[in-house]
Amino acid sequence: MNRTIKKQFWLSKFEVQELQDKASRTCLTEAALVRYLIRGYEPKCEPSELFNVALGNLIATKDRAQIILEKLEYDRSEAVSQMQKLVLMLEQVEADMEESVLVPEKLEQKWR
Repeated sequence: MNRTIKKQFWLSKFEVQELQDKASRTCLTEAALVRYLIRGYEPKCEPSELFNVALGNLIATKDRAQIILEKLEYDRSEAVSQMQKLVLMLEQVEADMEESVLVPEKLEQKWR
């Protein structure tokens, strides 16, 4: 996107601190945070270390299940369909975790 228009506005010391804090918590620049808000999105804060550990464990479990599935497919076992369902469930849990913490939410247009 070609950004060629400069906007300048005044903030209080409190507002400047709030903008800096919120940008820092979301791992965005102040300008990027304002752009998200203009487009109607509310960025989420950086996830906690606990989330990162839990997601890492989930991904490792999913990867192990995928390895087991590949071995089952090679052996033509009846458990293949059950393992395929497990892998799909783990992938969905992973996606849900990432979305709940990382994906910005669309704000409702409350002022309209």
